Amino acid sequence: MANIETALSELDGNRAMNTLNEQGFLSFEFDGANVEPTKDDLLIDMTQKQGFVSGNG
Repeated sequence: MANIETALSELDGNRAMNTLNEQGFLSFEFDGANVEPTKDDLLIDMTQKQGFVSGNG
């Protein structure tokens, strides 16, 4: 489990979200085992990057 947490913390969040939206899962390999968490498996927290303005149109 620690491997997954580390891998997720090192991801580019925008790129990971794009992959989730396009493929429906992320893909990791740990010790020869393939792990493919989906959106339902992940707790996704959206934050605003400092210096940027977000809006909801």
